Amino acid sequence: MVSSRLRPPRSNVVFLVVVMLSLALVTGCGSTRSLHDYGSSVSWAADGTLYFTAYPTGDDAYAYSFESINMPYQLLPEGEVTQIDFEALRDCWVADTIQAVEPGRVIIAGECLFELSYMAVSYDLRSGTAEVIGDWSVKGWDGLAMWSAWSPSVPNEAGAQGWLSYSFAGCSSVARVDHFLLVPWEPFQDRFMIDRRDKVGSQDFECWRGFRAGQIVVSSAGVVAMLATVDRVPTLFVYDPATEELSELPLATEATGLSFCGPDGGIAVATHGDEPAIVLIDPISGDSQTIVDGAFDQISCAPDGTTIAVIDASTRGDVRLLPI
Repeated sequence: MVSSRLRPPRSNVVFLVVVMLSLALVTGCGSTRSLHDYGSSVSWAADGTLYFTAYPTGDDAYAYSFESINMPYQLLPEGEVTQIDFEALRDCWVADTIQAVEPGRVIIAGECLFELSYMAVSYDLRSGTAEVIGDWSVKGWDGLAMWSAWSPSVPNEAGAQGWLSYSFAGCSSVARVDHFLLVPWEPFQDRFMIDRRDKVGSQDFECWRGFRAGQIVVSSAGVVAMLATVDRVPTLFVYDPATEELSELPLATEATGLSFCGPDGGIAVATHGDEPAIVLIDPISGDSQTIVDGAFDQISCAPDGTTIAVIDASTRGDVRLLPI
């Protein structure tokens, strides 16, 4: 069931209230109080609702219990953080990452520990119903890292189009998701040499030479951005389906999080290294500028591009809101 405190989609006026309350959390010197610790992912919805996943602590439901693994949360317009009562598919608890795809609907993904699979679930907060839109066996995978992104323009969950980037046991690649199946993604067909194909269950996973996948995200317009390491060079890939153009932008340091940011199509990237920072990159020119100093694991820009939600790498994974 869904918490009674959940709200229906809000108007633009309420969105401004959310941003004002978010900025009111600033305590000075660019720092903010923590919304929650032990966060794992963040995602702003188009209506201004912030969703995130985190390990439940304190008075949270399921804190310090056998079932205490990541749960989804939301920041309400009043500034209150509430846990989403994710009853559906509770035997799996797939709440490692969350993506807001439309008002009142999120996609929650992660490893289903009891079935040794990676699962993506479309969850309707208004009705409390869930539908599995991706399910892949990960039995025997060592060092598993997976990221998924889903097109917000496909309302039919059974046929939801998405992308899956993965890295495990020396095998890494990115594929398009079509009705549960992983299919080769056309923009990359001639870019990397295939070292081998690992068959897990009924699905083939391509392993690309010199490639290590990172996080992948998709904008409301369907533009896809992905972090990767290519021949040990940190790289940002951007694919625009309208022009069928694939851009490849080398990064100065490793990066762990990215988000489309603002109305101009900029991409915010959380970089690390000696001087970690969030930089805003123009995918067309490649120009960049620092917008926030500090080390962060995951990031998500508010729809108007004035605020950014982060997972603070310098703390216990605190979820914070920072002005840009």
